[in-house]
Amino acid sequence: MLITESIIFLERLRLARGFTSQEKFVDDICDVRQYRKYIKGDAPMPSEIFLLLISRLNMNIDEVLKFYMETSNAEKKIVQRLYNSLMSNQIDDLGIKISNLEKTPFVETTDQMLFNFCKYLYEYKIGRITNIQYKSKVKVLIGFDQLIKYDILSLYEMLVLSNLMDELNKDESKLITDKLTTVLKHYHIDDINSLDYYLIILYTLVRVHGNNENYQQAIELCDLSIEKSKQKHHYYLIAQLYYLKAYYYNKLGNILNRNECIHLCIGTLEIGPKTKINSLIRGLLEKNLKIDIFDFEYNYWLNKKSDITD
Repeated sequence: MLITESIIFLERLRLARGFTSQEKFVDDICDVRQYRKYIKGDAPMPSEIFLLLISRLNMNIDEVLKFYMETSNAEKKIVQRLYNSLMSNQIDDLGIKISNLEKTPFVETTDQMLFNFCKYLYEYKIGRITNIQYKSKVKVLIGFDQLIKYDILSLYEMLVLSNLMDELNKDESKLITDKLTTVLKHYHIDDINSLDYYLIILYTLVRVHGNNENYQQAIELCDLSIEKSKQKHHYYLIAQLYYLKAYYYNKLGNILNRNECIHLCIGTLEIGPKTKINSLIRGLLEKNLKIDIFDFEYNYWLNKKSDITD
């Protein structure tokens, strides 16, 4: 836990431990006006003051860390649910939830940033702000002009950028596409709970590169997405990625690789449960790649048998 990210959490602990007055809480430790500067982020809190305030709460650093992690994890789940609701257009009653969340400061600046993005997106979806206002607010929120120059981005920053991609002009959209493509190839996921968002961003980029006829780049990102998707057994995502690879190889005229990807797509669909998504992907294979799945598989194995015999 960084001291600079823990001040808001200290305020929560202060109230929870019965210190209703900031003056009494910081008495003989620091000036209350200086403490308020720490809260606002106008000045960094020295570590010795941070430790003295923890001691005043009659808590040790391990206890504070434990409560901090519990609060942070709960906060993250709330913001992620809010984001997921917006992405699926389930926006009924979101106005009340957003209003309630605004009353409680977030302990993690990344969660605060994603929440603010969700608030702007919600306001845009219900017509409270215009498209121009939405783009302007989001760009200011993430510091777009500076952010796009960084070599390393946080997962939430990439998530917001991927949502902003279709809203901006062609040049800015290309800047985002190129930046996300470079960063994601070297981004290490050590939190399985963050993997879904990582895959969402990757999948978005796959489609963008494919739509821009940058097929080789799209295929490379498909491979990366398939590798990561296997960690969570996302069979339908893997099957769809194999379909996209087959489609892009078909566009490139590489029939051998196209057929391998079609076969892998069909095999992956057989592993997962039979649902409407299964039928949808099979339909895409037959319609867009102009095959009959039964005939394709029959001929695929005939060719394999012939290769072994030869």
